[in-house]
Amino acid sequence: YASKPSIIRYAKIALQLQNKTVRDVALRCRWMT
Repeated sequence: YASKPSIIRYAKIALQLQNKTVRDVALRCRWMT
């Protein structure tokens, strides 16, 4: 099953990007207030 590691890697990258975007939005909201 060679596709499994790539899926896990993609999931990890997606989570990291999601966390980054959430952090950016939170910082922007903080700046706006």
